[in-house]
Amino acid sequence: MDSSLYNARLAQSTENYKDMFFWMIKFVKENKDHNSQARLLFAEALTKHLKFLLESWRIVSLKEKLVLQKGEADNAKVAAWYREKIIERELKEVNDEATTALQTMISAAN
Repeated sequence: MDSSLYNARLAQSTENYKDMFFWMIKFVKENKDHNSQARLLFAEALTKHLKFLLESWRIVSLKEKLVLQKGEADNAKVAAWYREKIIERELKEVNDEATTALQTMISAAN
């Protein structure tokens, strides 16, 4: 078994979907044979990692609104910074990596 695929499965068993996504991206870049099992692992890693990031975004956005309503503008700025610079940046990176990986899988299938 490919080491990237093994590492992805290991990350899956610990429910560490960020690492699972990382290893699946590495697998797609290094291998031309993307069988159905690998595609399913990739899809699981992507969807669960995105789910976590979107939930984080939702929580931080809610906290940002709550502290703003309390009149704590400085804390709202910190929450907005965290949402924009950390979570939204990571969402964009994951989207870009996933798009590239999907294009690679489609090209390899043809």
